[in-house]
Amino acid sequence: MPKGTFIYNGEGIEELAKTIHAAHKEFGSGSMLLEFSDADGGMTTRQRGSLHVWLKEFAEVLNDAGIDQRLLFDSLKEGVEIPNTMYSMKALYKMILSAMEGKDSTEEMDKPEPSKIAEILGKVITERVAHASAIVPPPWPDRFNG
Repeated sequence: MPKGTFIYNGEGIEELAKTIHAAHKEFGSGSMLLEFSDADGGMTTRQRGSLHVWLKEFAEVLNDAGIDQRLLFDSLKEGVEIPNTMYSMKALYKMILSAMEGKDSTEEMDKPEPSKIAEILGKVITERVAHASAIVPPPWPDRFNG
């Protein structure tokens, strides 16, 4: 399928319709995948989806290894086991994002940042959390592996 980039400048619905019409005219009839992202380099929809897939898979890897949130969060000294979830992993991810890039939201990330922050989170957990040295974080999802 042919590929192309069409820039929508945000000047109203009529301009968006013209942009979509131009894409349809170039590619012809049939199905098209429209992906919206910040033209200034913000995260794409696929990257956002990949982040959620990666966080969920990493939470499952940690849970399977018996590493619960008590080991990840110092503040929980005693209590019941709390399994890792995509949301708890995202909280850790955002802590690293904030510390490294000064950004408080994954919505603010640029294209190279999602996988870079994920790699660092995996490294921090496997190097610093007891019982996690044998953990292998899942690979960053791409169009070939999820």
